[in-house]
Amino acid sequence: MKKKIIKVSLLFFCVISIFNSMTFTVHAYDNKSICYLNAEESKEKLYEDLLSALLFQHIDYAIENYYGKPKQFTNPKILEIKRLEKDSYYFEATIQVETFDGLKKSNPSTDVITIRNDDGDIEVTKFEHKDTVIKS
Repeated sequence: MKKKIIKVSLLFFCVISIFNSMTFTVHAYDNKSICYLNAEESKEKLYEDLLSALLFQHIDYAIENYYGKPKQFTNPKILEIKRLEKDSYYFEATIQVETFDGLKKSNPSTDVITIRNDDGDIEVTKFEHKDTVIKS
């Protein structure tokens, strides 16, 4: 009888060990812990950063095309957004960036780039270079 109890107990512990190793934890998060919008950051700033991220390659291309070499840029600021046709998804955005060379931010300048999405294509329509850096 003792052997049966020991065998059943061992079987029971083996089964429990197998189930414990197969279980997984489901984490429940409330909206506050997964929302990265803090009190200091407005929705407008969030949208501006999203638009800048989506247009990054076009901004980068415009800068490289103007200077003839890649340059780093920072502080993208949306100056203006216009809808090109009533109730359409065609827009023209004017973005200001601060460009510089290298890690030490040498040769800083301010560039204003106008980007347009017309007929589904995104293109740079205007590039203005300014020698002085405008602080935002």
